[in-house]
Amino acid sequence: MIAYKERKGQFTGNLGKELRNVIESRTNGRLQVHFDHERSDSERIIAHLGESSSRTNALSYIDIAVVESNSRVVSGRESKRIVLLCEIEEEGARPKKIIGNLCNILIADGVQIHGSHYHLDKTYLLVGVRCSERSKSKDKTQEIAARIKKIANRELIADIYTLFAVAHPELMEAVRTKVYEVTGVANHDA
Repeated sequence: MIAYKERKGQFTGNLGKELRNVIESRTNGRLQVHFDHERSDSERIIAHLGESSSRTNALSYIDIAVVESNSRVVSGRESKRIVLLCEIEEEGARPKKIIGNLCNILIADGVQIHGSHYHLDKTYLLVGVRCSERSKSKDKTQEIAARIKKIANRELIADIYTLFAVAHPELMEAVRTKVYEVTGVANHDA
């Protein structure tokens, strides 16, 4: 049991480090990558209600965020745009968890990273789930994402992607490939 806890999020953290190095260098810092699971003092990417995140209005923690580095004024306040939010379920996920992950983002007033406020503006959502080939939760997850996609505000959410794989390496490769595609970063020998 302890060995599992020690490695929980390990693959997501490693992918986050790689995405940061590749995306930030290939976009000359125009896009920045933030991620959780890096180490004990990892970056918290917090979907929240209200003007800024606090213990009372935090909705959920998100694994990876790709944001634009330039600020703009939105509703009279300086803010940065989130290009992509990524949630990775390394150990599989029940449909209830997927609903919670997606809906928390959809009802959030914004996302906070290192005290900075970011807003959704044609943001892409990506959910990666490790599951068996015959998993019923895979079908349910795809249906949940399709239904949420139909009701999502297109000004806030550009698209929702669901990716599945049986093993961790294949899941991380699928997520990596989709992140590079969405951000416009060439996917060649990262």
